[in-house]
Amino acid sequence: MTSLLANKMFNGEHAGLEAIYKTETIRCPKSYGTFKMEDGTCGIVTEYISMNSSKNQEALGKQLAE
Repeated sequence: MTSLLANKMFNGEHAGLEAIYKTETIRCPKSYGTFKMEDGTCGIVTEYISMNSSKNQEALGKQLAE
């Protein structure tokens, strides 16, 4: 994947996570932003959430739809 495409992907992921986080309807990681290093490496920085407590997938889907 080219660094330009990766950068766009991570920026889109950041925007999506921010939008979900602001709704306060579903627990999602807070996104702190994206980065691009001199060598072209890109990424996103988010808070860590343990996914072990995600037992009810139906409820999760309903919350996400809201």
